[in-house]
Amino acid sequence: MPARFELFGGNAAIGVNAVAAGPGGFVLAGNRHGANGRAGAVVWRSSDGSQFSLVDGDPALSSDAAAMTEASAAAALADGTWLLAGALQRRNSPGAAREPLAWRSTDGVAWQREVLPDAAGDTAVERIAGWSDGALAVGVRQGRFASWLRGHAGGWQSARPFGSTSGTEVPRVAGLAVSDGHAVAVVCDGTTYRLWLTTDGIGWRPVPAPGRTVLRPAAPSHGHAARW
Repeated sequence: MPARFELFGGNAAIGVNAVAAGPGGFVLAGNRHGANGRAGAVVWRSSDGSQFSLVDGDPALSSDAAAMTEASAAAALADGTWLLAGALQRRNSPGAAREPLAWRSTDGVAWQREVLPDAAGDTAVERIAGWSDGALAVGVRQGRFASWLRGHAGGWQSARPFGSTSGTEVPRVAGLAVSDGHAVAVVCDGTTYRLWLTTDGIGWRPVPAPGRTVLRPAAPSHGHAARW
């Protein structure tokens, strides 16, 4: 669908990170220089996917003088609730450590912050999905991967950390899929991609991947820089 360039790009652009589709339409999660001039979390909202409107001035989403927000993931719950997830970085945080953060909305326009517990060290949410009658979030936490559960009535609880990180690439959660009481997370541990499975949203176990994928640079071609 055609859209004016400045809606997603332009001088204020940073990135669009995720899309969620639900009974009420669509929400895109990303980061941008907002209405207050600070880089932080924003959303784009659409009822039918044909036209999106930018929400970049909501106080709960926006960065302020004390902290910077970032939105990395979005999910639509069956009851029509929208969830965003990402992180908060305080201006005086030692080592620029992040804290996990989520947002909730019933209309995709007005948002409320939800704090996630157990944020030891640098911690951020990178994927979120509906789970049972609530939600499941997965992210990184100080050399490991972390997960959290949200109940239907709200409130987050920390689940068990899993895996470990090494290598030279930035550890990250690359994907999260939920189906029939199972959730599979695709993570990059800094050296390779791995699959982790949970059936209760709390404990995780590794599962074999179709093939081992090792991160290595591709050979440059036609004078361009190396690709990964």
